[in-house]
Amino acid sequence: MPSVNPADWTPRELRHSFVSLMSAGGAAVEQISHLVGHSDTSTTELTTATSSGI
Repeated sequence: MPSVNPADWTPRELRHSFVSLMSAGGAAVEQISHLVGHSDTSTTELTTATSSGI
């Protein structure tokens, strides 16, 4: 589990957390994909699929 101190988080952890929270909040994959700059929604779907077990 990442540290609670945001200064200790890597950019990848922050991005993954953002995607996970957006997905859990009901945002559409297309919206999340646009916000994080993925050109293909399958990349975002992969990230949200790995987050579902958290």
